[in-house]
Amino acid sequence: HDKGKAAIVEIETTSYADGSEEPLCMNRTTIYLRGAGGFSKSSPPYSFASYSGNQTPSLKIPKTQPFASYEDITRPSQALLYRLSGDYNPLHSDPTFAEIAGFPRPILHGLCTLGFAIRAIIRCICQGDP
Repeated sequence: HDKGKAAIVEIETTSYADGSEEPLCMNRTTIYLRGAGGFSKSSPPYSFASYSGNQTPSLKIPKTQPFASYEDITRPSQALLYRLSGDYNPLHSDPTFAEIAGFPRPILHGLCTLGFAIRAIIRCICQGDP
């Protein structure tokens, strides 16, 4: 989808059991590409409205206030540490590359975000005992 200064790419994958035509699940990934737009004259409003209405959400978002809250900090070198996971994408380590991509500095890996979230769960919900 052309959004002018950016593009949105949708990737949809349907998984099936071996030998079955019955879908097990459908996964949809949406990627926002900054600076990749402007490739078409017009773009309809972005919406998943064209998908069938028989989809069920994987979870229900609670309407209550959170029962736990946790704050943590990251270090300026945090993105470099996560290169040890094997992800050598320069977006996480090279300030020039990050700037070209539209970020003020290298960004953290999703794996780092997951690690911080799990640590918060262990400390708040599991009383520090994983």
